[in-house]
Amino acid sequence: MSHDPVSSNRVRPMGTTDPTVPVVVYILFLLSYFMALVPAVIGVIIAHAAEGGASEPSRSHFRYQIRIFWTGFFILISPILLIPLWITMVPAMIIPVINAGAILTFIMSLGWLMIFPIAWFVYTLVMTIKGLIRAVNGEYA
Repeated sequence: MSHDPVSSNRVRPMGTTDPTVPVVVYILFLLSYFMALVPAVIGVIIAHAAEGGASEPSRSHFRYQIRIFWTGFFILISPILLIPLWITMVPAMIIPVINAGAILTFIMSLGWLMIFPIAWFVYTLVMTIKGLIRAVNGEYA
């Protein structure tokens, strides 16, 4: 019985379909709900770094994770981009006539800003869980 030392010491090539790293990134995304988004930033850095050397289906998961992160990021910052428009509209609504209707309009104009964080939460949670299930099952994202 001959023993080939070269074949027994082989290192797994960089482009494998091991789902461990995509699953770890999905878990980091889920942890980010409780840790001020820091794990999500770490996760997207890992996804960007690992995407080039990964083979399918891992590469599809890394692309999917990058898309989740950046779409969620733009959903979160879009109200910030709309605040100057809101600031210019509010004085025009309140100053001419301060009454219950104007105050209600002001409060309602604040309420629409809550749509964006809710949309971010629902979008990122659903997409992350969907990707995690597919990664665990060894499927493409």
